[in-house]
Amino acid sequence: MGETSLPPGPALPTLVQTYLLWRHPERFLTACRRRYGPTFRVRALPYGVRVHVADPADIRRVFKGDPKVFHAGEGIATALGSMLGEHSLLALDEDDHQRQRRPMMRPFRGDTMRGYLDAIAAIAAESVRGWPVGRPFSLHPFMRRITIEVIVRVVLGTEAGTRRDRLRVLLTDVLEMGASEMIGWKWPLLARIGPWRRHRRMFAELEALLMAEVRDRGADPALAERADVLSVLLRESAGELTDVAVRDHLVTLLIAGYETTATALAWAFECITGHPEIQRGLVEDDAYLDAAIRESLRLRPIFFEISPRRLTEPVELGGYLLPEGTMVTPSVGVVHLSADHYERPAEFRPERWLRKSDGHQPWLPFGGGVRRCVGAEFAQREMAVVVRTVLRRGELRRAGAPERARPRHVTLVPSRGARVTFHPHRAGRGGEQDGPAARAG
Repeated sequence: MGETSLPPGPALPTLVQTYLLWRHPERFLTACRRRYGPTFRVRALPYGVRVHVADPADIRRVFKGDPKVFHAGEGIATALGSMLGEHSLLALDEDDHQRQRRPMMRPFRGDTMRGYLDAIAAIAAESVRGWPVGRPFSLHPFMRRITIEVIVRVVLGTEAGTRRDRLRVLLTDVLEMGASEMIGWKWPLLARIGPWRRHRRMFAELEALLMAEVRDRGADPALAERADVLSVLLRESAGELTDVAVRDHLVTLLIAGYETTATALAWAFECITGHPEIQRGLVEDDAYLDAAIRESLRLRPIFFEISPRRLTEPVELGGYLLPEGTMVTPSVGVVHLSADHYERPAEFRPERWLRKSDGHQPWLPFGGGVRRCVGAEFAQREMAVVVRTVLRRGELRRAGAPERARPRHVTLVPSRGARVTFHPHRAGRGGEQDGPAARAG
């Protein structure tokens, strides 16, 4: 094995690179790719030096590499380990990760997941009834409310009552975590001060309520008949997971699935409203709806980069022998928006996913390999159900110019919240009687 080395990268001070990476990731990383090639070095907090890879073949090598060599859990644990809990899939590596991942996959199997679709459609329809008519409003807050309800009713299966109401409030407040709250979890001394102290208190209450849900559900005589994610997890993982482990997995699902899905939905509608001629097709054609969801996730990736992996031994990537300890970050957003891989990459073109010849194109919004998001299929089906339910009830029109991406927490959101106007269909054209939600997805 030869000498290890790092690829080139910008010489800007660490704080400047940190600002550019967190505030303007799309422009910064795309500029680095253009100047330094598909493998380049960035120096930014909280990880320090990171090597970004923007070649699909190298990204696949990272995703499919030996989990004993590519440690993804360490990167997450560096920032959020104390928040996620010791059993969280996101913060574990190697055998521990695989052992906890297996039971977590069970509630998201296709046959089980199809049972959730009607409940999601009902939640979306209930939301639409409260939308302004004929005047501009931001969709993103409504998408957050939908995803919160999906979590409370479909994931947790919580019955109506005081606990469900409190869970809804706590989830909204706690999961609105910004960069400042994240810093408080990295440096525990801040937990004694002002906003970090309040966030810790709310999170502790949320954990207590989730633990109460886990214990009550485990003792529920009707557990065998319940179909929510928590009940399936408890029923099919009996003896494999402790109550604390189940609670940690719920926290992971909440953190990973709330803001991400809400933002993905906001972007999907932002893309769709720029092309009013395709809306009817999305209601009538399953394949076209799936293609539109796929295309919105390509064009507007929620994360411009996937969580870094720490190398436990030297690895050759992109022509460089990277030393042990290097943090390797897949820059999936750079790939998604590259003309090297997509014809007219800046355009929203769902039809590109309907052509068999385009099936080889790299599409990486949910990661890959043993670290691929366990809820990826659930998220895509949720998006399809919500989009179809909304478009059955009315037409959405973009209010203003196309929106740019801006950082919010750890995601990239529409700069004005996906501004639209909503125009309900007349009776008889779409509506409540249009058919089962199961067609969506």
